[in-house]
Amino acid sequence: MAKIKFFGAGNGCIAVYHGVGDKVGWAKTPEMLAYLMKTHGITDTTYATSDVDFCTEYGFAEAGSAGAMIDAALEIYNWEGTGWPDDRALPLRC
Repeated sequence: MAKIKFFGAGNGCIAVYHGVGDKVGWAKTPEMLAYLMKTHGITDTTYATSDVDFCTEYGFAEAGSAGAMIDAALEIYNWEGTGWPDDRALPLRC
């Protein structure tokens, strides 16, 4: 199974890719991004496209907020524990 290797930004969401042009999906919250990481796995080395650096041009309100969302999702992904709280709402699309 292919694992997540790239993160991008667009429409205020984080785009997730297995490879160039091979999009896994979109995430609007760190929780949804962590869910995609858990269900698809991530490679040992991941990359962010330049739109993550310039995220205000891609629908994010503040500079750095796309990278902060990826960091928050990685914290959730690396969290010791596999259960998801029942009250966590995961959006299906952006």
